[in-house]
Amino acid sequence: MTKIPWPFLMLTLALFLGTCADDDTTDEPACEPATGPTATMSWVIADVCNDGQGPTFALYDATDNCTSWGDYWFEKFNQPYGLTISCVRGDKICMGAWLDDGYWGCGEGCKSGCEGCCYTCDDVDLPQVSLDCE
Repeated sequence: MTKIPWPFLMLTLALFLGTCADDDTTDEPACEPATGPTATMSWVIADVCNDGQGPTFALYDATDNCTSWGDYWFEKFNQPYGLTISCVRGDKICMGAWLDDGYWGCGEGCKSGCEGCCYTCDDVDLPQVSLDCE
């Protein structure tokens, strides 16, 4: 019988317990939301594409990959949607919007890469994010 060194066993166990992998065999959440000092971020998002369709959007905590705010949708063209959230200070918060096969920011579920769609959680009023036709 081969003995497994104690430090190796503890490291393996710590890595296993610390993951956020989906496990469909339990009723437990896939991972734990981050905790810590909070801040308030104010977002303004507008659908500026006059195509008669309103995309859906949400905000995502890309640091803990668990927390999200949304789904929200636009009722009217070019009407800004203001959203103020409480988030863990220092976490990376991203905006994702989607409509059919297209997306803005990090998209639905924040599954796509994005440039300029994430901000560090802090007490801040962000500039308007405009969802255009392109």
